[in-house]
Amino acid sequence: PIKPENTFRIIALGSYQTFGHGVNNDQTYPAQLEKLLNAKYKGKPNVEVWNGGRHAGSAIIGLARVKNEVLSFNPDLVILDYGMVDDSILGDDTYLHNFLIHDNKLSDFIRFFEQSFNKMFGPSLVIMNLSRKFVELGRNNNIDKFVDTMKQTIKLLAEQKIPIIVLKSTKIQMAHS
Repeated sequence: PIKPENTFRIIALGSYQTFGHGVNNDQTYPAQLEKLLNAKYKGKPNVEVWNGGRHAGSAIIGLARVKNEVLSFNPDLVILDYGMVDDSILGDDTYLHNFLIHDNKLSDFIRFFEQSFNKMFGPSLVIMNLSRKFVELGRNNNIDKFVDTMKQTIKLLAEQKIPIIVLKSTKIQMAHS
């Protein structure tokens, strides 16, 4: 957490696109941003861009990370890149389509059945389609929760006088329109 002298530290938080799903570490946007800024400023100051992206990262995870991790690293700027999965999350993240179902005895049974079925026959399109229906039922509520969570995260960072860049999620914008 100790920041070297003459260093401007940026922490990028987000989901798949920040993490760099499908590309090498040096091809992620945080790595490219660090390279571009250091070339521009020639090390005065030295710019660090930390990649805090996580697969299936959601705004609530970002808020928890800001509260419990990020502030201890003394960032000079935080980039928030959430919204890719936030309109779809309803439960755990055992499998991508399973985290779209609330946790209860019925969903536990469905997961058990699905996992057994998948081991023998491959993924079930019926269960995946049912999961999509659950998502559609909760989408507007999830978008409201996303907006509220982002506001809380921005407020927390603003109280610490840390500048913020919020990258707009086209998916959330389209769903909210």
